[in-house]
Amino acid sequence: MKHFDRAIELDEKHTAGAFYGKGWLLLRGMKKFILPTKQDINYKDIAIAQFNNALAILSEEIATLTTTKILLEQRYSHILTSLSKQLFQKVNILTTYMNSIERAITVIEKSQRLIQITEITENSSTETNQNNERGVLKEIVSHAKFEKKNGKWCDIYLTTADELDRHLSIVREQKEIFVVVEDENKFSIRFKQKGKDEYESLIKKNQHLIDSLPSLEHEKMIIPDRSKYSRVYTLIYEAVKSKNGYVQQDFLQPFESLKDSKAYEVAFNDLTVRQDCGSIDQAIETIDCAVSENQLNRIDHRIAYSIIQTVSSSVKQNVVLSSTYRHISISITQINAGVLKEFLNPHIEIQEVTKQLAISYFKDKSSFFHRHILPENWFSDSCKVDLEIKTDNKTLEKKSSLQVREAIKIIEEQTENNLYFNLSFIDANKMSIDKKKSVLDHSDQTIEFIGLDRNDVQDKLNRIQSKNIVLEISDSKEKLLEVISLADVEYIEISFDRKSEKNIDNVKKIVDKQIAKKTIKNSISNRMTIGLIGIEKNFAKEIINHCSNEDFVIRFINVEFESLLNGLSHEIVNFHFDRLEKKAAKILIEKLRKKNHSFILKFKSLTNHEVQRLIEIAPIKQEDIQIIKKKTLSELFMNTSMPKLELSEFSERGIEYLLEINEKGFIP
Repeated sequence: MKHFDRAIELDEKHTAGAFYGKGWLLLRGMKKFILPTKQDINYKDIAIAQFNNALAILSEEIATLTTTKILLEQRYSHILTSLSKQLFQKVNILTTYMNSIERAITVIEKSQRLIQITEITENSSTETNQNNERGVLKEIVSHAKFEKKNGKWCDIYLTTADELDRHLSIVREQKEIFVVVEDENKFSIRFKQKGKDEYESLIKKNQHLIDSLPSLEHEKMIIPDRSKYSRVYTLIYEAVKSKNGYVQQDFLQPFESLKDSKAYEVAFNDLTVRQDCGSIDQAIETIDCAVSENQLNRIDHRIAYSIIQTVSSSVKQNVVLSSTYRHISISITQINAGVLKEFLNPHIEIQEVTKQLAISYFKDKSSFFHRHILPENWFSDSCKVDLEIKTDNKTLEKKSSLQVREAIKIIEEQTENNLYFNLSFIDANKMSIDKKKSVLDHSDQTIEFIGLDRNDVQDKLNRIQSKNIVLEISDSKEKLLEVISLADVEYIEISFDRKSEKNIDNVKKIVDKQIAKKTIKNSISNRMTIGLIGIEKNFAKEIINHCSNEDFVIRFINVEFESLLNGLSHEIVNFHFDRLEKKAAKILIEKLRKKNHSFILKFKSLTNHEVQRLIEIAPIKQEDIQIIKKKTLSELFMNTSMPKLELSEFSERGIEYLLEINEKGFIP
């Protein structure tokens, strides 16, 4: 680790390999004497920070290489120079390296089982909000994601002995940690010990750590950068923890700021399922813990808290949400629309197959069972078939509700070459039929299409029916002001990126048109994102033709199911099952698990007290990260096409290895 630190110290802007190496070491853990390898405290967050530092450096390098390549091609447009080839190879290699780092970050973040709280404030159109703004109908604040039982890590203050006395109250009240260098090889740590009101003092001798500490220079007190001095934080945390001291704030502490007057949502991400003497599903267990089945607890969840105050502590443990609670939401994000359609569709559709393959689907029932879950009494003539015969993207013939023997006869009679067939077995997907009866008929569905061009938006508007539509547009301030003036809507959704603010991810406000215009005019950003709520289809078509932007998001709320299936092709979408009761939510989760679909479990319309209790009882556990494989960049190339010069250059800079990581498997 010290070699990587030294490399970063010498040339921080060109040491992506060193940051990547530090993340690698953190994941691998360190062996201490005869003890087994152990990963550091907070190693996941620190590893993510190191990997992100590497990505930032690599992104700048790729941008420079790409710009150079474009300028070179403009100057020598008719020839492919050796330099241009070299630049292309470098961009290709670095992109592969970055993709590997991003995959590692995704695996680590999923293992953290991150939780997100969303705060919702609703006002009438004539009320003013907390900022004294009239015309703000709703404000939605999504707080930063966090890990259960992992509160904010204590800051470490490096200070002088003279300055320390002025700040000891911070140690007592906020449980922060102070480090004072006493002499050349000794330093003291002041920290709050668990179960005691006063601070404790610990004297340590560690020359390596003292050498690693940043210099105070002319400042009396500093907080060392966590990413740059990760090893310092780890060593001090371990020392404090060994003395039963606080290294983290209480993870429930932020909930104290949640207000009684607001509504809340809690989202659980990346909950897992394991098979160990039966299925152990964190999502289903969380629902079971959250939603009561006890007849004594059949109370409206909005008055639950007032009742809790009058009962004993033993009864309080069992009161969370009413058994009639119907605000569970399950979201599938960033899924291919074709995959979603196969999951939802009660019909089994087989697209663009040859004559021989089409006939085999009809005649070979066993191969059909390998791909689909069919009713137990299914046989070839037990369902109807829709048949479409095509060639060169043209439909020659369409037949509906055929018996299987009729479809086979029609296909066998075709003598033309280059024909292909679309088959649809009506109501043959048993899983989807069951899902419709037990889930879809007992929930509201919303679909969000991401990154559509104007032609795609037009197509979705023509195909899909829903109770409400929101068209989301990102464009220049000037263009958005024009759009708002043209749009025949009452309210506008405005999105604000607040990642720079402490503990806030993003903010959305639903405002009237006047407030929307004022907000956009006063914004310091040149580009913003707005959503046109409840826009009519004809106006939506006009708006998208008026925009210079070619990247739209459109949400269909309370979508009509049959039209939804007709509107799905292969776009990237988010799909939400809303207003689920406990039973329907559990059935849906089981069906999602069978298809290995990831999802977000969300509880909506909660009070602040229900938020705290729900998170406190949710049975969420993390697994450690393990490195399962490492390979070199050179292994990605055939010997005959290997760019040896470029690979050698990157290797000298520490850009060489790709890691494959996952969560450690369950050990009974």
